[in-house]
Amino acid sequence: MALDNIRYDQSDSRSNGYISACSADNTFLLLAAFCYARSSRKLHDWLISRKHLGSYIHNYMEHRAIKKSVKVRAVIFLWVALILSMILVDNLYVRIILPLIGAAVTWHIASLKTIE
Repeated sequence: MALDNIRYDQSDSRSNGYISACSADNTFLLLAAFCYARSSRKLHDWLISRKHLGSYIHNYMEHRAIKKSVKVRAVIFLWVALILSMILVDNLYVRIILPLIGAAVTWHIASLKTIE
C-alpha cells in the first residue's frame, strides 16, 4: 500500500500552526459575505446583521473602510503573531518572508479609509 511509505515527521509540520495563526479572519468573513450575496440574499442579510461581525463586513464592503481602532488592533495582532512565528520557526526562508508579508498586509490595512 502506498500509504505505508509515508512518514510523519513532527519537525516538518511544527511551523504550520504558527504561520496559519497569521492569516486574517476578515478575508474569510468577506469571502463568506460575497458568496452569500451571490447565492442567497437571506443568508447575506443574516451575516450582515450579526452583532459582532456585521458592522465590519458592512463598512468594508460598502465603504471600503474600517474603524481606526480596528486598524490598530489588526496591525498589532499581525506583528505579534509574525514575530512569535519568526522566533518559534527555525527556517531562514520563513524568517525572511514573514516580515515581507507583514509589511504588505500593514500597507493594505493602512491604505483603507478610516471611519472615526
